[in-house]
Amino acid sequence: MTYVTVAPTSFPTSSPSGIWPLDNSRRHSRRGGGVAVYARSSLHASRWSPSVACLSALEIDWVRTRDNLVFVAAVYHPPRPTYKPDDLLSYIETSVAEISHDFPLAEIVLAGDLNQLDDKEVIERRPTGLTQVVNQPTCGANILDRVFVSNPAIYMCIRVVSSTVRSDHKAIVCFPDRDSSSGPKTRTLHTYRPHTPLSIPTFCKLPHALILVINIRRPVQNRLLTQAEFNHFYNTMHALLNEFFPLRTITLSSREPAYITLEIQNMLRRKNRLMRASRVEKAGALAVQIGKKISAQCRGLLQGINARTDAKALWSAVCHLTNRGKVEPAVDGITAESLL
Repeated sequence: MTYVTVAPTSFPTSSPSGIWPLDNSRRHSRRGGGVAVYARSSLHASRWSPSVACLSALEIDWVRTRDNLVFVAAVYHPPRPTYKPDDLLSYIETSVAEISHDFPLAEIVLAGDLNQLDDKEVIERRPTGLTQVVNQPTCGANILDRVFVSNPAIYMCIRVVSSTVRSDHKAIVCFPDRDSSSGPKTRTLHTYRPHTPLSIPTFCKLPHALILVINIRRPVQNRLLTQAEFNHFYNTMHALLNEFFPLRTITLSSREPAYITLEIQNMLRRKNRLMRASRVEKAGALAVQIGKKISAQCRGLLQGINARTDAKALWSAVCHLTNRGKVEPAVDGITAESLL
């Protein structure tokens, strides 16, 4: 991620390093520290101020890269501003016009919480030429947080995700291309019966089979008695399973590789617990078993694929196993020969 804009913030007067916060004097005794912009250190970003004077009540700040190819503004328009909305729109219009004149190749990004300010009032301003790219609700059923760009092609994928902090607003994540974006991470709780090295031998040594045979005894002609016998049989089986193979719950996320099964995930967690307990030797032995199970799982997923005749299917399966890339589906009717 290149830039992160926060509007409004809750920073104190002494803001964290690595960001450009707005001067607190513009908040007029309100909580927080205005707006802020995080920038990747490799961009060598710095604060930029247009030649036109900015009203003290406006909460907007500009940041630019060292090569002047990207200008990012964080803006907050409160629900009940102390200024006229036209003052903010005029300042944005003048700033964008100055950037377009002095740096014709620069990309412009304006992001923040604009509340009830209409998109048309920003887009129809000349010569801004900005486009609003957020189409999903960010606060309840309303689109209050928005991103305006001078070139819509710079962000091919826009996602609105739940905030990691306590807030009624959601976060907006913009990706330059669809391949670099990842879907929202989901977690699913699974129930399974783990097989430990001692559970199966212990179960087999006890004469449970004789007990079951004795309980079933002889055929019963009465339908009610037959149902009662089967109920007793299943209850006994479940009791034995719960005693020697108790149910466990484990969580798998949507970003786990395809070869991660419930058993492998449980073994990985056991290995981590052993490592934290400084039982390195047992953790190493368990890691060897995990590697063998992963190899067996991968071989099973790759069965039926002939690498000599269908290399595309092979690499698609490899990408699916490793989660290293997305394979675009083939388009019907288009081949290499048809493009010649």
